[in-house]
Order: sequence, then C-alpha cells, then structure tokens
Amino acid sequence: MAPSARLGRSGIRVSARRFLLVPELGRSRGLGHIVRSFALASELDGEVAIVLPERPDTSKRTRAELLNTLLVDPIACEIVEAIEAGYDFIVFDQMRPSLSDLRKCEDAVTVGIDAGGEARRFLSYLIDTLPNLERTPANTASTRFLTPAKTKRSGFPDFLSSVLVSFGGSDPAGLTVPTVKSIVESSVGRSASVTAVWGPIAPRESLPVGVQVLDAPKDLREQLHMFDLVVTSFGLTAYEALSANVPVALVNPTAYHDALSREAGFPTFGVGRRAARRVAGAEKKFGEIVTASRSLAPPKPIALSDALNALAPEGVGGTSTYPVIARFRDRTYRRAPSGLIVMQRYSPSGIQYAESYFSDEYKKQYGRTYLDDFENIAAVAHERIDTIEQVAPTGSSTTLLDIGCAYGPFLASAHERGYRVFGIDVAHEPVEYVKNTLGLRALSCDVRAFDPVVFGISAFDRVTMWYVIEHFAEIDEILRRVARLVAPGGVFAFSTPSATGVSGRRDLERFLEISPADHFTVWSPRSAARVLREYGFAVKKIRVTGHHPERFAVSSTRLGARKPVQYLLGIVSRVFGRGDTFEVYAVRTKENP
Repeated sequence: MAPSARLGRSGIRVSARRFLLVPELGRSRGLGHIVRSFALASELDGEVAIVLPERPDTSKRTRAELLNTLLVDPIACEIVEAIEAGYDFIVFDQMRPSLSDLRKCEDAVTVGIDAGGEARRFLSYLIDTLPNLERTPANTASTRFLTPAKTKRSGFPDFLSSVLVSFGGSDPAGLTVPTVKSIVESSVGRSASVTAVWGPIAPRESLPVGVQVLDAPKDLREQLHMFDLVVTSFGLTAYEALSANVPVALVNPTAYHDALSREAGFPTFGVGRRAARRVAGAEKKFGEIVTASRSLAPPKPIALSDALNALAPEGVGGTSTYPVIARFRDRTYRRAPSGLIVMQRYSPSGIQYAESYFSDEYKKQYGRTYLDDFENIAAVAHERIDTIEQVAPTGSSTTLLDIGCAYGPFLASAHERGYRVFGIDVAHEPVEYVKNTLGLRALSCDVRAFDPVVFGISAFDRVTMWYVIEHFAEIDEILRRVARLVAPGGVFAFSTPSATGVSGRRDLERFLEISPADHFTVWSPRSAARVLREYGFAVKKIRVTGHHPERFAVSSTRLGARKPVQYLLGIVSRVFGRGDTFEVYAVRTKENP
C-alpha cells in the first residue's frame, strides 16, 4: 500500500513518514533530551512514536516517572516500549546510543542528535546542536538548531544585580547548593538577588535565607531574560540564556563537560563542588563574562524539526552495520565488508538524465557535448571489445546489451564488429538517435523494468555498462537483474571511477566530497571482484584507466611539475594501477543468486 499524503508544516503535500524517537533516559542525565523529543513529536511531518519503557533497568527512568514529571500529554504521540521495525527514521537523542540498539534499525535511516560514543560511526545522519569533542564530524552542526528564548533583554547587562543558578532537571552532581552558598556569602550576594532552580527530579535541599526558588518551572527558557547572570553547566540552558542576551558562567559536573565548555568558548569556573566555591569571584570577572557571552550569542535559529523533515533519503539502505568513512551535509558514505563504498543521499540531486545531461552537463565537464565526443568514445569502444573477446570468444551471432547506451557509440562499434546489438537508456532523446540515426535497436526504459523478450531474447551473451553502474541507488537489485540478463558463460563488462586511484589514495574524503551527486557506489578493483562473486560472476580481467600523473602529490612541487617527472609518474601510475577509473570484465559462472 502506498503511503498516504498530507500537508506538511511548510504547506507542501508530503507522504506520511514514520519517525521513532529514542531519547536519553539515564537517571544520571538531565531531562533536556526527553523534553526535546516531545517537542519534536509535535513538529515532525509524519507519524511519530517515542520509546519510553514501562519497566526499564534501574539505571533509567520509567515511563510513568517521566510523564508525571514532565506533565506532557501522552496522547500527543504514540508511546512504545522498545525499538521496533516499520519506521522510516529512528532518531536517537542520546549522549551515547548503544550499538545493540542501532543493530535493531537495519532498514531505517538512523539519525543521531548530539550523539557520541562508538555508535556515532554507524549512524546514518548526524546533527550536532552543541559543540563536542568527537573525532567523527557530523553531517551538519550548528547551535542554530537550539530553540532560542522568545523573550529577550534589549542587550547584555552592564551591572550585576540578579543571578540565576540552574543545573538541569536532576542536578546529578549536586552543584546547586554549594554554588548558591558561594554566591550568597560573596560580595555578589550582598548586592544582587539570587534565585535557584529546582529541576523536576532534583533533590530538594536547604538553601540560605533570602534565596528565591523556581520549583520545576514549566518553561524556564522564557524566564531567563529577568536575570543579569545565569550560572549553569554546559548544555541547553547555557545557550538559551545567550539567546535571551543574558551572560553565562559555567560550573560543570564532569571534566568532559568542562572540556566542551572551553572548546565552545564559555567562561567556566571548573568542575565539581570545588569549582562552585569559585563562583564567589563572579563579580570581579563579570566584565569578562559579559564580553565572552556576547561573542557566543547564537545567530538566527533553524528549527531542528525542519532539518529532519527535509531529509529525503536515496541510496543504499539497510547498512547500519557498515562503518561511516565520510560525511557531508547532504550525504553519508560507508564501507561495506566487500570494500565497496556506498552512499546515501539526504536531499535530491536535481540531476535529470535528459538531453541536457549529454549536452550542457557533459560540456561543463569535458569541454564538448556527448555527440561532439562520439567518435572518440567509439574508438575507445573498439579497445573494450578487444578485451571482451580476449575474455570470451565471440560467435557469429553474439548478442550484446548496452545498459545506459546514451547516443550509442559503443553499440555502433560493436555492430561494426558483427555483434547483434541492443541498447537501453532512461533518456528518451538519445534512444531516438540510436534508433533513427544509427538504425540500431534500442528502448527507453529503466533496467529494473526491462524485459529482454521485447527484443526476442531471453538472455544476452554480453552485457555492458560504461560509467553507468555507479548511478544506481540500489546496487543489489541491479546486480541481481544483470545476473539474470547475462547468459551462462556470458560476459558482464563495466567501467567506473576507482576509490584506489591516485586521487582516492591521496585524499579519500576530498575525492568523495567532489564525487558527482548521483554516484551511489564507489568501486575499486578488489571490491569489484568480491562483490561480483556474490552474484555468480568471476572477474577475468581488470583494466585500469584514467591515468593522471598531475594528480600525484609531488606534482604540486616545482620539481614534480617538470615534464620528465610527469612522464615517470605516468609510468608509475600504469605499473601500479593508480588510474582514477577502471574497467571490469567478468564471466557468469553460477546460476542466478
């Protein structure tokens, strides 16, 4: 059944998608993650559920405890016991998602919000709303994703007359009381009012006389503007205070939080209760605190829900066990066990395989249109046919199917060599050229819908794809289809960019970053042999092409740019197979997978 559609928040009609939110539930953590999850539940375009177990292990908060504490409406979204199948997106708003939970999400796009730990290497898409010390960069990172205060001061204060102390929903390190006492007993306490926040599940303790209390305020963010200084720990409250034009000084529960504070540029007094006593010096440092806070004030916000609603995944899915090797704003690359690099996009590429793809787009890359390049491509085709015939002898009526035939230069060359040729391409205009100008048989269709019976053939002796295979988002489906199209003993040949050429070896991340937006797989000679074996093919020959001595690192030096050195580098590239493209020639040896 096709998914239903409705109007999204932007007013655009969208297909209903299913989101599962998995928030942080640990008792030693704050409540910011769970609060954010409930806020997202009301803003996402689609069906939304939140994982809140009724009886988790003792280290986590129960469903009843959270619903009673947060005073949220459980009817606002579906509450489920555990991660389960059937969701399009599973969003982990946790400090350290577990790998065991991630392995339950094989068919979903997994999103991590401020996620750290080992699972960070396997999540499909990462959004960092806060600075962190992780080595793995996120797909997108910005404090603009944090919800700002609606009510703000007109500007940062010049004088310190009121202080707010807030350490989250649970204050796990017990910092509220020592911090308040330090302020009250200092010169600050004699000239400024002091207010303490008790979080919903923080232990209530005795506070000094005269200290005002905000007990589990429902929307603390909108009250921050009333204060001249907020003392808190690294996290959401600190950034919310900045958005209200209120200076911030931090006392952190752990060394990790303190390192984050310093990385982000926050004024910090240090870690633990000993640091809480140092807050007594806030008045002397107030000018420095204001200056630092003003420089950290976040720019115009971006709704986190908008970022999630905008995700439109396309590409190799079901790969949560494959480690991520590179991330960019619109895509993620993983390495499969075979060595094949697979890409998943999260926004439309905008590429259309129409006439302009072979004219304007081709000319941008090669300086001439595809038809202008026809004879050159046809000449290369003869070299490829020679290699095919080395791999498998050609009979008098050998059939050949070229998938992604374009305007037919390979078909024309193969026809000259006596092959019975057939072509298919998704682009209509090139296929008409093949039929009407070249006089060869061709069909405009997707290979997944192609039935060889239309050509009066059940399987082909040769199937080729020249710089086409990398354009398929679902490579498993395509290779299974190819295995059915190639007759037993027949040849499957293709060309594709190489991840282990000079460019990929020099800087793989950069190589992937500039890779075309519609290249969903990145192959290497070694991975090609491993992958094709799974589909009943044995690789008989690899031909490395695309040799570019000028792309070697040494070529950027004065010595390396000299012609003799470039000549030698060209030889090195050919001897050691460092070309940026390669061709594969494989024979079908087994029954269909």
